[in-house]
Amino acid sequence: MRKFELAGLALIAFLLGYRIIFGSELQVVLRIALTLISIFYLWFGFFVFNHLSIKDLFFTDKRKLICKTRLFASIVSGLVYSLSFISVLFVVNFYNGMQSMSILSLVLNAGVLSLSALLIYRDTEMRKFARQFLWRSLVLCGVFFIVVKTPVDQRLNVLFKEHPRFIEAYKNYMESPDDPEVQNKLREERSAFR
Repeated sequence: MRKFELAGLALIAFLLGYRIIFGSELQVVLRIALTLISIFYLWFGFFVFNHLSIKDLFFTDKRKLICKTRLFASIVSGLVYSLSFISVLFVVNFYNGMQSMSILSLVLNAGVLSLSALLIYRDTEMRKFARQFLWRSLVLCGVFFIVVKTPVDQRLNVLFKEHPRFIEAYKNYMESPDDPEVQNKLREERSAFR
């Protein structure tokens, strides 16, 4: 499962870089990859973080190694990382609520980061286990900090430079989000690069 995680994260990093530098040709692939990694963390985060496979749950000696702290930390972190990648999906596609999702992901990852640092500091037995959350959350905190601090106009110009009509439609939407005509124009321009 670790190999799948590393391959998925490497693919997403490549696709995000491609999206920023070259444009939206691989937008659908990026959307699928972000959705799949989100599902992966949601359903398999527990196994990845505890270095287990699904068949290990059938062996009593393997199950006894998982204490309540590890169980709780694995499940909560899986949920946080799943939400984080959905937030990245919102940010890249400029969906409604992207700022709220980014702030929520930043706060949740900062919480996981703080708890991981506390576990590393206080509990020597949990150090190795907690370090994996520390690095993941540190990277995600950095990503969401940059997203939150970068103005929307600047992100629009970076991600949609080859779609000036979408940029204009989105800016009009920001000025009057309740106008049905503006909403339809934004929908129409968004469908041009789906």
